[in-house]
Amino acid sequence: MPPFPVEVVSKSRDEKLIQAYMVDEKDKVSPSLPYMDSNIIDLQRLLDSDKDELKKMELYLTTWGVFQLVNHGIESSKLEQVIKVVKDFFSLPIEEKEKYGRSKDGIKGWKYDLMQGWGNDKMAENQAFNWNDRIILNVFPPHLRNPKFWPDESVPLFSKVFLEYAEEMSKTRDIVLRAVSKILNLPENNLITKLAEEGFMATRINWFAPCPYPDRIIGARTHSDSNIITILLPDQDVEALQFEKDGQWFKLPIIPHALIVNTSDMLEVRLY
Repeated sequence: MPPFPVEVVSKSRDEKLIQAYMVDEKDKVSPSLPYMDSNIIDLQRLLDSDKDELKKMELYLTTWGVFQLVNHGIESSKLEQVIKVVKDFFSLPIEEKEKYGRSKDGIKGWKYDLMQGWGNDKMAENQAFNWNDRIILNVFPPHLRNPKFWPDESVPLFSKVFLEYAEEMSKTRDIVLRAVSKILNLPENNLITKLAEEGFMATRINWFAPCPYPDRIIGARTHSDSNIITILLPDQDVEALQFEKDGQWFKLPIIPHALIVNTSDMLEVRLY
């Protein structure tokens, strides 16, 4: 685990500390990646079981593994409020954020608390650190939430805003999973039922500090998510998400107030 939050390293401009975040020359980031397709799916058409929309979704899932969800029914003001409380939290002094930090070794505590709380990513030995600070919170089912990690004392509306947002994401997730079940010719609630039996829902919020070497430092290293699906709400001012297809990396264009749905490892096993 990095010895300091990225926020501290960024402000320090300490070259020795920064060196631990720099990737090998072969892994340098190209500043001129091409844009990928927008891959737009209309949620209301999914609700109507529109066959053409389902076909589009199947194409995006089997070629890119990601699509952007529009017409999802969540007011833009609510999404902007989520971004605001996140920025309010990460604007707090380090000492204040540390109140909600996870264990220093990242392994102490209850099973579902292992990754919860504010902190940064633990990487394999000899691997460059990710250039991000983050907070991870369990959301559903409610008994998996640990109040000590929720920063309401410092950001009073945090839980209210985030739990309302999580409720909306839960509904959106279920609509998407029903559509996936239809694509797979499974009973409509097949994936939702399995999720209710075995799964849980968590949120991860990433914060990326200003970076002195953007071509040699990466916010989050190449990875695939190990869950079923990830629904992302990007900062509208930061175009940073990249996806790989056929050995080529592409930038994802930002669509205002769209949600990004990324299929993860557990779902890809079923799709292929």
